[in-house]
Amino acid sequence: MKQITTILCCLLPLLLIGQEGALVRGKIFYNNNPLQGVHIHNIDNQHFTTTDAQGSFVIEANVGNSLKCTYVGKKTIYHSLTKLDFTKLILFKMTDLTIQLDEVEVKQAPKITAQNLGIQQHTPQKRTYQEKRVISETKIIDTQNLLFKLLMGNIAINFNALINAISGKSKIIKKEAANEKNLLAAAYIVQNMTTYLKIEHQLTEEEIAILAFYVMEKPELHDLIEKKDNKQLEISLYEWWNEYKQLQLEN
Repeated sequence: MKQITTILCCLLPLLLIGQEGALVRGKIFYNNNPLQGVHIHNIDNQHFTTTDAQGSFVIEANVGNSLKCTYVGKKTIYHSLTKLDFTKLILFKMTDLTIQLDEVEVKQAPKITAQNLGIQQHTPQKRTYQEKRVISETKIIDTQNLLFKLLMGNIAINFNALINAISGKSKIIKKEAANEKNLLAAAYIVQNMTTYLKIEHQLTEEEIAILAFYVMEKPELHDLIEKKDNKQLEISLYEWWNEYKQLQLEN
């Protein structure tokens, strides 16, 4: 009798696995790091879930069900569940999706713009969202072609901008635009100057970030970025880093 009881106790977990509502647990990695947001689909019972920040997931399934794991830019993983999968943590490793294309000849098409179509006579200036806000919400009168508009009697007043000027909101909008432009300048340094600063001056990533935020308000920096003069920017960054270190010593 004891032997029968022992056998039943051993078989009970496996019998429960075959019943509806059993849970299977797993974890998904990419480059040895947990991958969040992987879409897990039980093809047989149509249950769905996604991995959390630790790459972990739990989904209802039965033995023999097929799991489909998908993530943008990664190869899809298919896995048929066995009884053993319900007794342990399943580990999956995702790899990059590569698409082999036949060789084709690419010819650059002429760029169609409002200028070469004759619709617009000048090239419009590229502006950020905050810079557009400054123009649309703080300029009371459009000063472009002002003399012509005065002669034609066609002067339009931006009452929204007038209200913003009276309430003080215009200053806030201009400050937000300046902050946005400064942050973009700091991001440019981190993205384009990191390799140079690491190799030539042995700066760490933390020091590069400090330097970027230290100089992001300098007009000279914005001029160099606008001109895309990275060679002069390298020289200036070295000088500004020494300037920053000197200030730290004085403090």
